[in-house]
Amino acid sequence: MCWKDLPTCEQYDKNANSWTQFPSLPLALRSFVMLTLDNLIYTFGGLIGPSGDECFNTNKVFMFDGRTWIERASMPIGLQVYKVYFELFIHC
Repeated sequence: MCWKDLPTCEQYDKNANSWTQFPSLPLALRSFVMLTLDNLIYTFGGLIGPSGDECFNTNKVFMFDGRTWIERASMPIGLQVYKVYFELFIHC
């Protein structure tokens, strides 16, 4: 399994079976939570660094209308995740 911080994002279109460029997160992360709600994409937490020694408590939201990521209130503690399954496939 490849564990590395990813600086880019791609969006998967399951109908076309293809990937397209998507606005990247402001910070390259791995092992973070991503979910959708009310046509917004939320990310929470994540790790950074070669050994994953820095755990983040960040909360970012993707605004489709402006195609930008914005920062929201941070979580009280850092968070990392290894496996989460969603219907919307976005790889960051």
